[in-house]
Amino acid sequence: WDSSAGAMLNYVNTGASGTVNSIAFSPTGNVVAAALNNSILVWNTAGYSLTATLIGHTQPVEAVAFSPDGTLLASASTTPEQVVKLWSTQTWTLVRTLVGASNGLRSVQFSPDGTKVVAAGDDGIAREWNVTTGAVVHSSLASGQGAMRIRYSPDGTKLAAGWTGKVLVFGAGTATPIQTLNAHTQNNTTVAWSPDGTRLISGN
Repeated sequence: WDSSAGAMLNYVNTGASGTVNSIAFSPTGNVVAAALNNSILVWNTAGYSLTATLIGHTQPVEAVAFSPDGTLLASASTTPEQVVKLWSTQTWTLVRTLVGASNGLRSVQFSPDGTKVVAAGDDGIAREWNVTTGAVVHSSLASGQGAMRIRYSPDGTKLAAGWTGKVLVFGAGTATPIQTLNAHTQNNTTVAWSPDGTRLISGN
């Protein structure tokens, strides 16, 4: 879509049945990745021809995200697989699989400096992995409630998580919330930071 005129610029037929659960532009805007069923489809935005089909998940992919430098693509899957996979955007091959979640994942994002990946989902725990080693470096708890969306603040010092009917804010390296925002009565809470990190928006 043209964001100014509201006009459709292109239409891509995935060629498969199913739901597109997540979609993301690369940082340069030259590539689009979409989670469809157990795979990730990648198109170039010059002519919207299919660049790659990433196969490796055994369960539906719920979320995709590019690293800030555009060299990696992260994909997170639901239960019973519940893993994050990191793919090279140069070769579109699997780099490593991040394990440790105990239930389905719903959201994934790279830290602003690209050194960590955070994912959260139905087990009520937000986990951060080291991108290079694949090790879990931190876990944040939420009393066993499922997380729909999790996002780093622009400076990387905080994490905001849309949990069941509320928003939880974690400080860097804190296992329990430093703020709990009880503004919602329904599930599937989504969150986003303003570019300067001074405001947080949530919805469901």
